[in-house]
Amino acid sequence: MIHLESGEALNLQPKFIDVLFQLANAYPNVVSRQHLIDTVWDGNGYVGEKALTNAIWHLRQALKSADDGEVISTIRKSGYRLLLSPIFQTPAEPETVTLTTGEQTTSAIEPRHKWLYPLFSVALFVMLAVIVWQGFTPKPPSLIQRLSGDSFQVTSEPGLELMPSTSKDGRYLVYQWSPPGHATNLYRRDLSQPNVPANQITFDDLKQSRSVWSNDGKFLYLSRRDKETGQCDIVRLALTSLEESILGHCIAEPGPSYLDLNKDNRTLAYYGLEFPDKHGGIYLLDVTAQNAKPVRLSCQDCDYTDKDVAFSPSGKLLAVSRRKGRYSEDIYLLNLATGAEQQITKGVMDIVGFTWLATDDKLVYALQEADNRKGFLIDLASKQQYPLKFDGFSYPTYNPDTQTLFYQRRLEQYNIDAINLNDSGASAPDTVLQAQFNYKDADFSPATNKIAYLSNESGSYEIWSKSINGLEREKLTELHRPIYYPIWSHDGSKLAFMMADADSTSTSNALYVLDIATRRLTRVTSDYHRHDIPSWSYDDSALISHVFDAEKNGVYRFDLSSKTQTLMPLPKARLVHYLTQDTVLYSNPKHEIWLKNLSTGERTIQLKQNAQLSPYSWLATSEGIYYVTNDGDYHDINYLDLSSHQTQLIQRIQRQEESFRARNPLTLDTLNHRLLYTNFQFYQSDIRKITLQP
Repeated sequence: MIHLESGEALNLQPKFIDVLFQLANAYPNVVSRQHLIDTVWDGNGYVGEKALTNAIWHLRQALKSADDGEVISTIRKSGYRLLLSPIFQTPAEPETVTLTTGEQTTSAIEPRHKWLYPLFSVALFVMLAVIVWQGFTPKPPSLIQRLSGDSFQVTSEPGLELMPSTSKDGRYLVYQWSPPGHATNLYRRDLSQPNVPANQITFDDLKQSRSVWSNDGKFLYLSRRDKETGQCDIVRLALTSLEESILGHCIAEPGPSYLDLNKDNRTLAYYGLEFPDKHGGIYLLDVTAQNAKPVRLSCQDCDYTDKDVAFSPSGKLLAVSRRKGRYSEDIYLLNLATGAEQQITKGVMDIVGFTWLATDDKLVYALQEADNRKGFLIDLASKQQYPLKFDGFSYPTYNPDTQTLFYQRRLEQYNIDAINLNDSGASAPDTVLQAQFNYKDADFSPATNKIAYLSNESGSYEIWSKSINGLEREKLTELHRPIYYPIWSHDGSKLAFMMADADSTSTSNALYVLDIATRRLTRVTSDYHRHDIPSWSYDDSALISHVFDAEKNGVYRFDLSSKTQTLMPLPKARLVHYLTQDTVLYSNPKHEIWLKNLSTGERTIQLKQNAQLSPYSWLATSEGIYYVTNDGDYHDINYLDLSSHQTQLIQRIQRQEESFRARNPLTLDTLNHRLLYTNFQFYQSDIRKITLQP
């Protein structure tokens, strides 16, 4: 309650009081809108954005002085600041906070609230009351408050700068850099000389990935992968001489490698595969002992895989990311002395890095959902989780000596682009769909002149449709599960797509059909658990999909009425397109495209083996085939005339960071005679830092 000098009492809502307390506690500093939303509305931006604006308006009305002097100032693009000085009295007296103007102060007691509220007079005496807490002293900023400041860019080279790692004293930063058109190597930057370029410390055509410093700063432990041979090594690099020693073996698979060094400077944990084990897992290696053998920490035949690792500050705990199936990865804590373990996240699809802060009860981690990367702080003591405000947040690392959190800021962008087939490659592709959200996997329906596509604007990828030349858009699904490749039926009445199994720990997916008119969703009857990109039969009575279960591998026809499943006579086929009721075109893993008559069994090759041909990035019409080849620094869009067998280059697109993914479908906009595809690109990925506020 607010008491005015006249004796009038004004009521305030509890949330307004909480906002006012945050402003008083931070005086004279600016408090960001995001911080107020995080602390008062628990990070709920959807509710907090409007509610905060409303709270500030009501506070200004309640605290308005007789001469209309401003009490709360708006700092453009920053937040809000209280303009009156609060004084926190000692606990020996009744607890009050007094706001002062000039040399005069006034205080009062209101034990039901967290502070004393303003009294206004000609001299504008104002005070705020505080709830009487036994032994109350002003609370220091919480850790989430200390992480609420701005982040600052550390690297700005062209290309991708990834996987930050700092020396113990915080002076040097090592990171992975992929300059455009060059190999991925490690670079070291002296943070005390920000204007001095980083120097290269590895020199080869192999992929150097994650690294970690020894505590004495003499060595760097890193992973190195050879894509050609499949060899992946754990390497110790002497930073003075650049001499290298191979210590163990990691796994040559896409994505980062994982390793960390304990504070004892002797125990290295890494994700690898050592003979005679058959499955990857976490190993521990004593790097101080000569000829030491790695000891496997992970179990051998479990239904999960341990991957990323981070030792706690005390060295007693090991945080591990544990992947179960394709769509589930969570963080577990392992007690290295007792072997006990504790799950600390649940329901995450992809973990993209984590790091401990100064103590064993604070962990920062990053996740990726629907191509968005986000950061969170976990307080293990209270079991509370707090969102961080930094976009593109991934692979953090904390330096306790400098109280600085480094991370890679990496953003991805998917647009729907179009190649005008009337221009003969004279102009660059046009963008059909582009926004701050991602749009991908478009399919055009000539029957309705609409495109169906995936968008992550609601937080998860859902299917939307749009008139090809209009503005009207419609959201067709609300499934909150991974969805892939919506495909129109020929008559435009239905959409087929793949969707992940409801059990996120499973690797299974299923085929679904959505009726556009009724919105009825039907799971296609199938005895199998892993399906590939679907297509429709010529009469829309069945779906065609490659099945790749452990025991079954082939293309099946799934009849929608009879619910039967038939293996089609298409050896090693991957993607199938019907030309007539009896004639199909199909691709295979040999990067070939064949034409087959299903009635006679006759088949002829249309595109011969070409290592640059994607088995999925092609489209068939009755006259010809549009297909993509990857030729060095370019993506070539080609057309094969089925009558003359002549090939024509339609468009050459420079790769740079743009890319046709291996499963990038093509679709033909027959209304505007243009080819639609998903244009994927990374924005500039750089290393940034957050210095914890006092």
